[in-house]
This record gives sequence, C-alpha cells and structure tokens, in this order.
Amino acid sequence: MAEIIESLKIRAKTRQEIANEYGIDRKTFYRWLKRANIPIKNGLIYPSEMESIYNTFGYPLLSDNLKDAKG
Repeated sequence: MAEIIESLKIRAKTRQEIANEYGIDRKTFYRWLKRANIPIKNGLIYPSEMESIYNTFGYPLLSDNLKDAKG
C-alpha cells in the first residue's frame, strides 16, 4: 500500500491529472481547493503540494470518504 501512495506523488502533475485521479472535473477540483483553503501556485503541482491535497481529501485509490467530499 505504501508503494501505491508513493507512486501517486512521484512527479509533478497538472490539475487535470489530479482531478482525473479523483474522478472529478477540473473545475470541481478548483472548488475543492478553494473550499479547503489550499493555496496552489500556477503551473504544475509538485509532490510537496500533492501531499497537502492528498492529506486533505484522501488518496484517490484508497479514499473511502471520497463520495462525501464530492459536490
């Protein structure tokens, strides 16, 4: 399981790629970030920022509460 978590954070990703991991639209992902007050700079999202995102919303492949967070 730790290998899966590390593989999610191995490289910089676009917002679209992270939204796809959660199965949501990119615009919805922007709303999630805004509601959770997670500031992300323009451009790619780097592993240090991804850690904050994954800690807040859960890891996409492992998240049980993902359905509750959508909306």
